[in-house]
Amino acid sequence: MSAVGLVLIVAGILAADDNVWLMLALLALGVLVLLWFFRGVRAKEASGREPLLSLSLFRNRTSNLGLVTQNVQWLMLLGSSFTVAAYLQVVRGYDAGTGVIFTAATLGLLASSLTAERLARRRAQRTLIMTGFVLSVVASRC
Repeated sequence: MSAVGLVLIVAGILAADDNVWLMLALLALGVLVLLWFFRGVRAKEASGREPLLSLSLFRNRTSNLGLVTQNVQWLMLLGSSFTVAAYLQVVRGYDAGTGVIFTAATLGLLASSLTAERLARRRAQRTLIMTGFVLSVVASRC
């Protein structure tokens, strides 16, 4: 249900240029579906069943900081890769294979994701986060 709600919201944003009423309807429907999803999660928690994602997770400060940090990193990475790929294709006239340029970043994310559990057992959380930021800054300068 959360995916459906988000798809409806994105579709509403995309419909903004064509039809304002369609945009408003899709946005409202998306919000309603997301509210229905959260209500269902709360009902599961209240009945003692375990939901896929507990809403109490969002009351944890460390979790929220981690989620914000991860979102910023993904937005920067994916936003820059999309923008640069679109620029290279539209302005410079490169073909659609331009996305291959970003394979190194994707491989880096995959490698860090696969080793994250082992690293988390061996190193302190602060050390991992600081190392990640330092590596990101160094990589962005190369």
